[in-house]
Order: sequence, then structure tokens, then C-alpha cells
Amino acid sequence: MAVVFTFDETFDGLLSCIFRSYSDKIVPERVCSENNLQGDFTVEFVNIKTNPAEAERVRKGIIKTASWRAYYLAYTAFMSDLEDIYTSVFNFIRLSFEYKKNVLNLLKNDSVLAVEKGSYRATHEADKLKGFLRFRELEGGIMYSEIEPCCNILEILAHHFADRFPLMPFVIKDVKRGLSAAYNGDIILTELPLENIPEISHDEEEYQKLWRQFVDSVNIKERKNPKCQRTMMPKKYWKHMLETQPDTKKRGV
Repeated sequence: MAVVFTFDETFDGLLSCIFRSYSDKIVPERVCSENNLQGDFTVEFVNIKTNPAEAERVRKGIIKTASWRAYYLAYTAFMSDLEDIYTSVFNFIRLSFEYKKNVLNLLKNDSVLAVEKGSYRATHEADKLKGFLRFRELEGGIMYSEIEPCCNILEILAHHFADRFPLMPFVIKDVKRGLSAAYNGDIILTELPLENIPEISHDEEEYQKLWRQFVDSVNIKERKNPKCQRTMMPKKYWKHMLETQPDTKKRGV
């Protein structure tokens, strides 16, 4: 009977699956979320609990045996939300232990190709949102932003802005997935709903007015090119960008 590993959809959880695979000498047919199981009497589902110590051993092993690049590809591809990406990343990591630094040369391997594609998809969207994400100051001095990315890249963005603004407390909420990243010296990822968001501060209202005036002043009507604008700034991000909203929002939500 084929074996399917299930886990909690965290990257450490997937690394724990790798550890179990080697320790128990089991190569699962698939790896999938424990929250999205479908009844199948032809397979045996084995739930793997996340073990941070085991995950860390696998993480260090990938970097030492293959390369930091191989680890980064696996980590970012995991966030891409592509179909069956968990299985592809799992297979890729096992290949990295077998082929070591040559794993990235296996360009005809389906798992390697899927990981390359997934990593590009996630990092490409993260790079765009580093520029399109808009913070607004709430009462109390907390910076707040909402996003709805195609990929699950909240952690990448949280680390980026924490490095860029180390003294600025902020919250980034992934509305699509119900996840939030809060930073105030340390990054905390949580699924808890953020309720009773404070109103924007008085200073923020003034900043929003100035920003709108600036955007209007540099917008030359005679040179307006909607097609080019949508190419450079995809419309799927407009919902949470101040300059594309008709009215200033009075709340942080």
C-alpha cells in the first residue's frame, strides 16, 4: 500500500517529513496538508508532527550537503501555492542529499523543474509587493498594511521590512489566507484574526493627502497609458494601494 505523509503546512513540518522519511526508511508517494485530506482506501496516511530540532538538522544538512541556493529554492518554492508543490519540494530535498551540489543541474527532473518554477513565482511576487505594499500609521504608532498575494509570501515580506525598518513596529495582514505578521523587535506569524483595528492617526491623514497631491501632480493626462500602467503595476494589487483608491480610508481595515 502506498504511503502519503501529511503535515501542518509549515516549512519546518515539511523538513520533519524529510527526517522521518530517512529515519523510518519510507519514501511516500505524496506529501500533502493534514487539513486537506481526501478519502482514499488505496493509501496509508501517516501524519508527521513538526519537530523543530529535526527540522533544523535537515535544514543544516541541505545547506552543507547541497548548497544555500538549493535550500533557498526549496524554501521559496514551498510558498508558491502551486499544485502538489509540497511533494515536489520533498522530492527535491531528497535529491539534494543524493546528488549534492549537482542537484541544480538535473534540469530534466520534474521535481527540480517544479521547484525552480515555484521559487521564481514566489520571489517574483514578493519583489513586486516590496514596492507595492502600502503601510498606514494607526493610532498608537503602529504601521499597518493589507495584502492579497497569490503566493504565501508573508514571511518573506515581514523579514524584508523588519530589516529595512528595524525600529518600526508593524503588522502585515494577508487577507486571502487569514494570516498576519506582527513585528516589534521580533516577527510573529499568527492566524488569529485582527479585530478592532484602530483608526488611522491624524498625521497619517495629512500624509495621505500629500501623497495624493503628489500623485496627481506627476500624472500627465496627455501621456496616460493604462496598458503600460497595468504592466508595470498589475491591477490585482490596486485594491490595497492608496493612490488607486477614490476616497481616503478612515480606518486601517
